[in-house]
Amino acid sequence: MTFLVVLVAAGTSLVAPVSAARPDTQAPTVSVTSPASGATVSGTVTLTATASDNVGVTQVKWFIDGTEVGWDGAAPWLDTWSSSLKAFGSHTIYARAADAANNWATSATRSFTTVSSVS
Repeated sequence: MTFLVVLVAAGTSLVAPVSAARPDTQAPTVSVTSPASGATVSGTVTLTATASDNVGVTQVKWFIDGTEVGWDGAAPWLDTWSSSLKAFGSHTIYARAADAANNWATSATRSFTTVSSVS
């Protein structure tokens, strides 16, 4: 522990403990919750994630095939994406989350399929 000593007058001093703020170095955790792994989707797709941090998560971003397609700045973490923006077929999605100290985490990647319409 560190102490601050202040000389008030000759022969008199005040001693007070000082706690130094420790920087936040712990990254958040994040997981994509929708679309589900192996899902078949079409039209407007809801993107969701769970994210947590020892201090607090400030944002979540979603990436499809490596391109950012969604962002949210407050829980619950969700956004929408139009599947018509990609060719029909197999795609990958992952999410990234950040905290106020700009520590970033990346979720596991999962695969899903887009089609023209889901029966």
